[in-house]
Amino acid sequence: MPIHTARITDPGQLRTHLLAYRRAQKLTQADLAVRLGVTKQRISAIEAAPDRITVAQFIAVLRALKVELQLAARTTADDCTNAPVDW
Repeated sequence: MPIHTARITDPGQLRTHLLAYRRAQKLTQADLAVRLGVTKQRISAIEAAPDRITVAQFIAVLRALKVELQLAARTTADDCTNAPVDW
């Protein structure tokens, strides 16, 4: 499988990339659910709103998809806008 990288700067982008990684591996939601030991409905909920899961759950999903998270410093000042966040 070719290497796919994703630059995510907004929580709304998570859904698109999680779906892309799962589909690239030809996994169904049921397949991913088995890997994680959860229900298909839970995978559906995670894919619908991945910004509502914990960091630990997010990392578990990435591991199940054989994807790793890498952090990188931004290189331009215009990338440093503060989007509204519910604290």
